[in-house]
Amino acid sequence: MNAAKARDFFSAYYEGELKGGILEAFERELAANPGLKAEYEEFCLVLKMFEEPEEEISMPHDLHDQIMARLDKQAWEEKEAAPQGFFGRWKFAFVGAAATFILVAGVFSLNNRGGDAMQASSIPAMVNQPKIENVVDLVPTDKGLVLQYSGNPGTEYTVVKVADESELGQIRLDTGIATRELVNESEKAEVFAVRAEDGAEALTVVVPGKVQGDHFSGEGTVLELAQAMADTFRIPLILRVTDLSRTLTWEFDKDGDQASRAAKLEKDGLSLSVRADGVSILSGE
Repeated sequence: MNAAKARDFFSAYYEGELKGGILEAFERELAANPGLKAEYEEFCLVLKMFEEPEEEISMPHDLHDQIMARLDKQAWEEKEAAPQGFFGRWKFAFVGAAATFILVAGVFSLNNRGGDAMQASSIPAMVNQPKIENVVDLVPTDKGLVLQYSGNPGTEYTVVKVADESELGQIRLDTGIATRELVNESEKAEVFAVRAEDGAEALTVVVPGKVQGDHFSGEGTVLELAQAMADTFRIPLILRVTDLSRTLTWEFDKDGDQASRAAKLEKDGLSLSVRADGVSILSGE
């Protein structure tokens, strides 16, 4: 994940909604990029500006004129100043959102927790967010494996069992982030594909079956190899291989570890890695 993509997840990270590989990639970029970290800290400060106050807002009779004058001054200063980075635009957007909120809220108290009064925490949703990259990931949880989706609200995905192309259901991103439990009720490993609206596969995963496998050696397609590994080593896999129908042979040591398996797959142009959460990734041509 680069800095530009990391900025798209500021809000989700602030709300504690990032999980699995997306969370790790974000925090890794945040730690490696002091400038990005400073932007995120400023982002948090701006959000805290809109935390609920304890007292009601007092509305002067010339509130509208004051707001418009301040916005005009802000626009002039933004134009005269040197070119700004990402967060300069965020601060101006939040000023506009604040003005809109005050005019609409009127005499409502910001600390009113009833359903008919606006809450300060709802303001960030009023800002037009930039279009962000859609990401689908496989995340282990206490209850099992889940598919985690994040991206632009309105995006739709379909989950398909590859063996018979049966659809397991659809999911629509109404708020930008969603999750779906992924369960394999079969004895053997199953391959699942998450497809976007245009039919492109956003993610292909292999989930172990209920029965321990014994497929340390064999011959078949890359897809069959991944299923054999999932059942034999009891690991979920994310597949990032261009040609899953390519045939090959494999032979793993029964007492070998992840590193030894990765070394044996290199001869076939495949790379095997494992994330901190235990999900393995098989990639290659």
